[in-house]
Amino acid sequence: MYVIPMEKRRPYSYYSSVRDKLLYHKILGLTTVRKLFTALSQVVPGLLILCIGYIDSIPFLLTTWFIAVIFITASYAGAMANIIDIAPNYGHSGAVLAFCQTIHMSASFLSPLTVGFLVTQEDSIDQWRIVFEVSGIIAMVTYMFYQWFGTAQIQSWNIQQPIRNQLQETEKMFSKENGATQLITKAK
Repeated sequence: MYVIPMEKRRPYSYYSSVRDKLLYHKILGLTTVRKLFTALSQVVPGLLILCIGYIDSIPFLLTTWFIAVIFITASYAGAMANIIDIAPNYGHSGAVLAFCQTIHMSASFLSPLTVGFLVTQEDSIDQWRIVFEVSGIIAMVTYMFYQWFGTAQIQSWNIQQPIRNQLQETEKMFSKENGATQLITKAK
């Protein structure tokens, strides 16, 4: 059952195209675009997940769930792409992505533990409402944190400091004494 919304979200991954148009035509700045798509990927699903606990109709509930999953794909144009904005150097962006994915994946083991703590009777809609409310609130609170502190500016810790005497080392490497110039002229 969970596969259906995942498969249905593929055609809705147009968010990146919209993001590119907003940036190309200078309609919005980069930080604003990242925050807009992060809002779409967290606030809209968060509100929909809050509603799921109060929906009695199974088809309407599934439709709400599908729509929530479709909006989650906006994160690829928002916070997920923001990692490259703040740390474009490969080593730094990899470390930032690893840190973010560690936090993101912690939900894989924390969610079942939390549900097991909150839900003691699986057929109790009241207990499941609490689960949906907690999930929705977490989605919206994490967005508020991103809204307040998020930026698309390259961070100071990402800027590589020039290596001392780098120019001299480069000149030495390509000097005639090393034979590099001779090799280059022979190759021509």
